[in-house]
Amino acid sequence: MVAVRDETAKERFEREKRILRYRRPFVDHDEYPEARELIGAIPEDCFVRNTWLSCFYLTISGVLVLGCGIAAWKFLPTPGPWSVFTILLWVLYAVVQGTLATGLWVVAHECGHDAFSDNKTLQTVVGFVIHSSMLVPYFSWQRSHAVHHAKTNHVTLGETHVPNPTGSATASAYLAFYNEYGEDAWAILNCFNHFVLGWPAYLLMGASGSPERGKSSHFYPINDQLFPGKWKQKVFLSDLGVVATILGLIWWGRVAGSLMVVALYVGPYFVVNFWLVLYTWLQHTDMDVPHYDSENWTW
Repeated sequence: MVAVRDETAKERFEREKRILRYRRPFVDHDEYPEARELIGAIPEDCFVRNTWLSCFYLTISGVLVLGCGIAAWKFLPTPGPWSVFTILLWVLYAVVQGTLATGLWVVAHECGHDAFSDNKTLQTVVGFVIHSSMLVPYFSWQRSHAVHHAKTNHVTLGETHVPNPTGSATASAYLAFYNEYGEDAWAILNCFNHFVLGWPAYLLMGASGSPERGKSSHFYPINDQLFPGKWKQKVFLSDLGVVATILGLIWWGRVAGSLMVVALYVGPYFVVNFWLVLYTWLQHTDMDVPHYDSENWTW
């Protein structure tokens, strides 16, 4: 067991001062505007779908991603045997390509929100192809993401980034780790859990999802509340897209070598996941953003 020094009064004061520096007092008003009032305040042109503009953004992101991948394949050193210089070049490529590919991810996100085009077939095909190519089960995510927006900050029915209630086994374990090893170790563990494990764990096991709806998976519709009725068939259709991508990667690895697939695809894949988790994590978990239980949640 590692000996842990108790926090001094001065250290505790400095830590609390750092926290308060970033906190803003939250005022819980007696009344909030209704959803229809907020929607009515948005200019009507914001609800107009522009297919040509959407396709323009799609083309820009697609050309950038394709061009970056071809340039890396043509000009970067062949992966393996690895040298420090080779590793640095491919890491830099992964950061750049993953950031560019996040733009494509967001295009598919807009398709899932029914915001890409009035042409529903085109919209569905674009979203399905892009997300499947990134190992995201498109229709499964589309459904859970809609639930996420419908129940944002509901402490038991929210979908993703639902906080662990005080006194729960998970919360108690996290608090014990924090008290034992300190703030820095906790931050490292938290970043690893979110940036490396978080997105796959959510898709596979519903990690950080609704405790009231129970366990879920985006690949098998075990949760009737999250995937009711026709959504069960759509989950399996989503699986076909992901499986097709996996088979394509296996074929690519047999032709070009597994190291080339890791360098060109797997590295950027983790960077895309990093950006996806980072901006959603920051949006939903500020210490001053309140969460409500069923009795007080009225949206």
